[in-house]
Amino acid sequence: MLSQLVRPLVHAQIRLLANSGVTRKTLIEIIAQWLGYLGVRAVVTNLESRSDQIQVSLSVSKPEGCDRNDWQQIICNLNRGERNSYLSNSSRELVTRN
Repeated sequence: MLSQLVRPLVHAQIRLLANSGVTRKTLIEIIAQWLGYLGVRAVVTNLESRSDQIQVSLSVSKPEGCDRNDWQQIICNLNRGERNSYLSNSSRELVTRN
């Protein structure tokens, strides 16, 4: 159900990017805006295009709906090296299904 609501919005954003004279700036704003809808404050720290992909790096603050203790535990877990074991393969893909 949610995908039926979101897809037309995504399509409109894609058309906006395709017709934008300032694509990089627009894409950075769109990413921050969409994450903001989820209560997440994010800043794009790097954006590059390579071949047929766009690579994005983010800095994310504690989401609005996240308990401070949970957020701190997430940060601690990441700092303990969990990141290195998960990202041992440099090209992981996140696949979403309908």
